[in-house]
Amino acid sequence: MQDKEARSLLEKHDVHQGDHARSQEQGKEKKTWVTVVWWSLSILLWAGVMFGGYTAAEYYANNTRSYVDDQLATIQAKNEETLTTLDTTVSSVKDELVNVQKNLAVLQTKVEETGQGISGNDETKAALQGEVDKLTKQLKQLQQSLAKLEEAANG
Repeated sequence: MQDKEARSLLEKHDVHQGDHARSQEQGKEKKTWVTVVWWSLSILLWAGVMFGGYTAAEYYANNTRSYVDDQLATIQAKNEETLTTLDTTVSSVKDELVNVQKNLAVLQTKVEETGQGISGNDETKAALQGEVDKLTKQLKQLQQSLAKLEEAANG
């Protein structure tokens, strides 16, 4: 009887150990499967974050490039407009300078003629000389303005 009881106890012990071993194997398989799932999800999450970051950076770069191109086009248009205005101003100053030079030449000719015809009237000579001096001063100012405008256009 003792033999039977011992065998029965041994069998129960063996069955219990087999169940325990099977349960440990199933636990290891379950842990391995859970670990694989977690690693896979982590990798997918990391890939998603990287893709999102790349997409955001590309979007920002494209918008920045577009903004800079628009600003550059605006500045170039303003520069063209300014150059056109400057060219017009330079042309008008040159025309005015030519007119002043012509008037000065005519006036000098008249002064010379008057000086020969009217030798005794100093008042007339002084008035004419004042007019010549005024026109000479205006001519110098126009030449200085023209030089500044040309420097600005070339600069």
